[in-house]
Amino acid sequence: MLVMSIKNGRIIRHLSNKEYKGHIKKNIMTILAICMTTFLIMVILSLGTSYYKTLTKRSVTAEGIEYDVSLPEPTEKQVEIAKNIDGVKYAGVQVKCAVIDEYKGKETRIRLFWADDVSWEKQCVSAYESFEGKYPEKEDEIVLSTRSLSELGIKNPEIGMKIKVKWGSLAVESDMNQCESVFSLSGYYKDFNMHSNGYVSKEFYNNTGVKQTDITNGNLYLSLDNPLYTNDYIKKLGNELELYGNQIINYDPYILTDFIKMMSTVVFLVILIFASGYLFIYNILYISIEKEIQYYGQLKTIGMSGTQLKKYMFWQILKNLVIGVPVGLILGCIIAMQVVPVFMRSLANTDTKKQVVVFHPILLICAAAFSIFVVWLGSRQLIKKLSSFTPVEAMRFVGTKDKICKKFNKSEQGASIVCMGIRNIFRNKKQFLVKTLSLFVVMISFLVISVIVQGNSAKTVLDKIFTYDARIVNSNLLDDMEYEGLTEELINEIMQIKGVKDIRKVYSQQITYDYTITYPLIEDYLQRVYDLPLFSEDQFQEDMQEWQDNPDSYKGKGRIVGIDEKEFEVLNKQSGGKLDKEAFFDDNGAIICGFTGVSAKEVVGKNLTFQIYGEQGPVSLEVINELNANVNNPHYLAGSSVPDLIVSEKTYKELIHNPILELIYVDYSESLDKRVDKIINTLVKMDNNLDISMKTDLYDQMYENEIQLKILGVSLNLVLAILSFMNFGNMTAVNIQNRKNELATLLSIGMTKHQQKKMMAVEGGVYAIISIVTAFIIGIPLSYLVSRIINPYGTPYQFPILENAVFFALMFCFCCVIPVILYTFLQKGSIIDLLKEKA
Repeated sequence: MLVMSIKNGRIIRHLSNKEYKGHIKKNIMTILAICMTTFLIMVILSLGTSYYKTLTKRSVTAEGIEYDVSLPEPTEKQVEIAKNIDGVKYAGVQVKCAVIDEYKGKETRIRLFWADDVSWEKQCVSAYESFEGKYPEKEDEIVLSTRSLSELGIKNPEIGMKIKVKWGSLAVESDMNQCESVFSLSGYYKDFNMHSNGYVSKEFYNNTGVKQTDITNGNLYLSLDNPLYTNDYIKKLGNELELYGNQIINYDPYILTDFIKMMSTVVFLVILIFASGYLFIYNILYISIEKEIQYYGQLKTIGMSGTQLKKYMFWQILKNLVIGVPVGLILGCIIAMQVVPVFMRSLANTDTKKQVVVFHPILLICAAAFSIFVVWLGSRQLIKKLSSFTPVEAMRFVGTKDKICKKFNKSEQGASIVCMGIRNIFRNKKQFLVKTLSLFVVMISFLVISVIVQGNSAKTVLDKIFTYDARIVNSNLLDDMEYEGLTEELINEIMQIKGVKDIRKVYSQQITYDYTITYPLIEDYLQRVYDLPLFSEDQFQEDMQEWQDNPDSYKGKGRIVGIDEKEFEVLNKQSGGKLDKEAFFDDNGAIICGFTGVSAKEVVGKNLTFQIYGEQGPVSLEVINELNANVNNPHYLAGSSVPDLIVSEKTYKELIHNPILELIYVDYSESLDKRVDKIINTLVKMDNNLDISMKTDLYDQMYENEIQLKILGVSLNLVLAILSFMNFGNMTAVNIQNRKNELATLLSIGMTKHQQKKMMAVEGGVYAIISIVTAFIIGIPLSYLVSRIINPYGTPYQFPILENAVFFALMFCFCCVIPVILYTFLQKGSIIDLLKEKA
């Protein structure tokens, strides 16, 4: 037997091209499916990347400087070491050196910093919303934030304008107070810092006498090559920097775990997009190929092999990909880079051009790869199935048969329209599954995203972070331990403001623990503290030795904190009601508060002895509870690594003859009341030693992030909804088309078109009900799980009932109306005409 090798590749391509042109409508539909999916994936990836970048910069814009970790009071040697440490990208220094306290007879509090070239150019400018001008070079030049200019009453700043102010140096024991200078404005910037800040030249900084090693003034800011650092890296960093005294590295211990949680949720949402896109493209391919099975059977009868048939179909699918993917990418780029940024800026109520959507070539690759992968996955199984058909099987193929349908045809004539509609949806199991999944994906996506958006809304987050509307701190208490900045007169004035609901008082004073008595009780606690990455390996032994050798060492100093009953209720609520109120108020018990949330549970039930600053004789108190890491400490001023003690206001006043208020918390009748903020600001700014922070300080920035999160959520749901609607509509149209003869026959035996429309509405409604019920059963627990994972603020779970009710009602209406519209469009003509048509 002689086997001849015939080169028929060109013939197959020719036949494929001819068939492709002959079914141009079918191929246009497939191209549109690929194009639409590619386009929507491109837009959503760009939006998702943009939101993640915006979310990670929330703290950056709040602080006005972009960095990863910081080191207070750095020495020149440490700065040089930091610049050469592996993994450190930038090492910049900033020093707070002076405060502007008066302008045109008006009290102000504008902090002035000096920043080296690295800090300013690499860490500051990139964090600002906008910057005009240049950094000060001369002693009389200054850069101010727009917030600072607003405090001075300057609404339209101009480069070079003169500003005459009074200022004071922050150097220890400085005599440079109420100095008068005329500055030239060399630049101004916009950020979201809660404080009024400005920058001065190195010459001005040197003249103030402030050193970068001064407590609370100098900071070394490190930008790392890998911002997702580990605790081990921070530990290594501390060892290389040779920390001294009370130095600790300030860092975010949860940055890596938070990133993993965030990414896991993003991956989940992207999978929803991919699943919906897959169902849509697969369905288009399935319907188009299934309709042509008899034609492919004819090709096999004239000698085309299964392998040749695969090539034949491959060329057609390749053409659709070559056209659909590039068009989708181009449209996606246009929308992502031009339309969406304008939309986001308008919703965020900002005119800055920094509010742009992130775009990267990798997004093009991902979107294109997904579309190609889905088409390959969707067509591979169908082509394999098709090529395995024998010519006879292909010629006899009439689609999926339905046993339930046969049973219906034999049923009694009086079957209700509703029952008919319910039975019809189960005719084709594959179609039922795909249509239900398409609706389910968009519904569960909306449910989960609505919960995420609600849990990250500006008000929800701020109400969780801040247990107060305003906090006023007696910041001078660290330097002058008897400074009474918060007077009863000031408190009474604030309490009389209309809109102020309550004031919570917090007292504090320095205490000193005796090493010999205290160390054995808290040794395990101290070991856990010094195991934190912010301490170097040898620091524990050095600090304990210093505390032992020097009874008055800072290593043994903590704070005793007095709170009133209202503040106790706040702490007890945060602690889940676990604090013993009776023992706290009636038995003079103390609550222990560990360093940075480290547990001191072994001290509970024991007595701690300490010496209070300015008081005679040691004091001993029983520890009745500990404040866990999830509870906000009531006091602000820090002690050392030894624990602080919280007592009742009554106990505090019994122990201290001159009780000093460290801070007060102000609660408003209505949260985020800017009118009350303004009045309190006016009262407090009369004393430069009082620091005030308010919930509204971060609201504008947080609200902008909330808007962007909503844009992402709406965009994601819109993508899924479009894909779902197209899939549902397409499959419904095909189903009606395939049932033309049957529907015409039912008309001929007495069923009216109105009844058939009702049957179509029932079919769509059943699909919607099944999808909605499934979405609720799976979606509510899933949304709870996701909200816990992607909830860095610990906000409570909230289910948006109204939004979901409206959305699901709209989805139900859509599913009921679309089949009716398609039926009206496709079933035109008389009964005779419809009976003549072939499905």
